Amino acid sequence: MGHDGSLGEVLRAVREAKGWTQAEAGRRIGVAGNTISRWELGQLTPTGIQRARALEVYGLVDAPVLPRAVRELEERVAALERWRQELDQRSEPGRS
Repeated sequence: MGHDGSLGEVLRAVREAKGWTQAEAGRRIGVAGNTISRWELGQLTPTGIQRARALEVYGLVDAPVLPRAVRELEERVAALERWRQELDQRSEPGRS
């Protein structure tokens, strides 16, 4: 991997500067250590929420990620609401 300033390289550099192992960084962010490894190697792209959490934990700021994270949360909430409505429609009348 070159020194192109990719997200993975930045995350690795900050993690190493803090003296954290991949497992420790993963624990702080809420993902597995091998996920951190895959992010750093560019083999996996973090979701918007994961990226926002990683940048928060690492003490970095990335304002453009916030709208993506909010959109992702809104999409998940909407999907859960649709699922709840489907369950309500399938339930017997008078049951909650």
